[in-house]
Amino acid sequence: MEKKTLRKNLLPQKQNIPVVRSTTIALPKLSEEELELVAAGLVPFPRLHS
Repeated sequence: MEKKTLRKNLLPQKQNIPVVRSTTIALPKLSEEELELVAAGLVPFPRLHS
């Protein structure tokens, strides 16, 4: 726990990245174009609750 906290404090800029990565992980079967549409809010999340 302590090491993870220290690492987060040392690399605060990386906290902005997981938002995009979590989308990619949650929707692995979508193409990059579809992911961009979902990220833009043009397509509803098909697995939002999973």
